[in-house]
Amino acid sequence: MHTLLGVLRIFPRHFKNFIFVRVGVVDVESFRGRQELEEMRNEVNEMLNYFVAYCQQYGIAAESYSAFGTDVVDNLLKLGEKIGAKYPNSIFFASKLIFEYDNWLTRFLHNETSSTLQYQLHLQGKELMILPMRI
Repeated sequence: MHTLLGVLRIFPRHFKNFIFVRVGVVDVESFRGRQELEEMRNEVNEMLNYFVAYCQQYGIAAESYSAFGTDVVDNLLKLGEKIGAKYPNSIFFASKLIFEYDNWLTRFLHNETSSTLQYQLHLQGKELMILPMRI
């Protein structure tokens, strides 16, 4: 939500369509059984539906894509290819967590996904803008 509102604030009336993307991470916790995987799928889709409904409530066109797997960046890149093929002039946005007190460990654990994704998308000729999100 923070990223959506940031984009609307920074670029007023510029973007008219939004696509929300979320990857459900399949790890030891979620891989214990079918029920856990189904709960994760429902949670991911519920959140995406919330964002789409929020946009549509304000007259903004929106849709969503989801993926599930062990590698977040790989899944995001695959979704990016799919979205880029459907919408060739799209710009991707991501959030980067900004901690008041951080160290190398928190930066590594929480911010490498955005930077890695940006690097990989740039190699594909796609744009990704990272917006800060203060914690």
